[in-house]
Order: sequence, then structure tokens, then C-alpha cells
Amino acid sequence: MPYGVSLAGKMGHKLVTPVPSLFTFQIKNPLLKDLAGISFSEVTATLKMEGSAQDFIQKGPCLITHWGLSGPAILKLSAFAARELHASGYKATLIMNWTQSLKPHDALALLEVCKTHSPKKKLSNENPFPCVKRFWDAILRESGLNDDLTYGDVTKKQLQEIAQRMTQYELNVKGKGEFKDEFVTAGGVAREEIDFRTMESKIHPGLYFAGEATDVDGVTGGFNFQNAWTGAWLCGQDVAKKLGQ
Repeated sequence: MPYGVSLAGKMGHKLVTPVPSLFTFQIKNPLLKDLAGISFSEVTATLKMEGSAQDFIQKGPCLITHWGLSGPAILKLSAFAARELHASGYKATLIMNWTQSLKPHDALALLEVCKTHSPKKKLSNENPFPCVKRFWDAILRESGLNDDLTYGDVTKKQLQEIAQRMTQYELNVKGKGEFKDEFVTAGGVAREEIDFRTMESKIHPGLYFAGEATDVDGVTGGFNFQNAWTGAWLCGQDVAKKLGQ
């Protein structure tokens, strides 16, 4: 436990147990093999864990990495589900909608349009979804379809399987990303014991907390930096005011 948080506990402050937040997901799945570097402008990611009373859903950009998934949508999931993921040993089910927010029947309708209007075109050359060809080819491969198959020859059941994979692809999260890449910590001195006008302890006058010593953590976009800088500024202003009295 960090020194500042440990000291606060010894002085009688209530502590919220620190856990990692803002981290990538470690996933091993044949679909993702050799696709590191491929990004999506927006996905819908749903996280499910045994024993959790709720599912966690986030939308946003996503990136395939050498060890799994990253990007704002994944990092936000890790933040909002930080405690539940910690309790589960970072084991969870992640359901990815690679099409942003299409329902399976909507995705199927797009594929059926291709079948109707482009029956002689190969599936590998006619992609109705917002993803790069390498990913589309991987989806077709996972669906057991060869590169030469045309829309005219594909069955409705095969199209349904593609639509399902594009909108409700299930992945198993096996852990946090490699190299301890979490960015911030959730937890610290309980918020109700801090005067956020000055960041001074409500229990021990003259004792101040800021940054990750407090039970405050945000999502991506610099919010954690801003929390640390603003908290330190408030501390400094109050200390200077008291010294000048």
C-alpha cells in the first residue's frame, strides 16, 4: 500500500482498499491472432462476471493488441468495473459488437442486401461493415467460409452466423494486460473524510490529501492528472492562507 494511504490508515482514516484501474484486457482468441494494430472507431463492449449484480457496457474506440484488447472503450470498462474485476481475479466474459451498435437482425439485413444486389461478388471483397479487410477476412475464416465463396452461394444460416459474430462476439478475459500497464488506482482515503474545498482531513486539521491518496479515479482523457493537479492546488492555497494569517 502506498505510504500516504498507509499513513492515513494509521492515523485513523477510513480507507477504501486500492485496486488497479484503467488497464487493457488479456485475451487469447483465434479471431484476434495476427490482427494486432487493427482499430475500430467505435464498438459496444459488454462485460459480464460471475457473482456481479450487473453487466458493464461501454462504447468507444477499440484497439486489438498483441495480448488482447485496449482503447478507450476497454479502459473505461476497466475503470467502472475495477472492483468487480479485482474480485473475479480478472476473469470475465466480454461480448463485442464490432459494428458499433447494430442488432443481429440489422447486420443480417445488410448481408442480405449484398446477397440480393451482388450475388456474383465474393464475400471477401464485399464488406458491408465498418471494419478493415483483415478483420473481415478473419470473421469469414472463423465462420468456416472460404475466400472464393460468393454471396449467391452463401446460405441464410451462414449469413446469420456472420451477423452474430459481428454483433455479439464472445471473448474470455483471462487477466489484465501485460507489464502491469494499469494507469491509476481506485481507492484510498474515503471521500467523506476529506473537505474537498481545501483537501484537508476532517479528522486531523493540517493534514491534506491529493491525487491517488484519495478515493477518486476517473476515466481516460487526463481526468486523473487534473484531479491530482487541482487537489494539490487546493492544498497549497489553503496552507498558504493559514500561514499568512
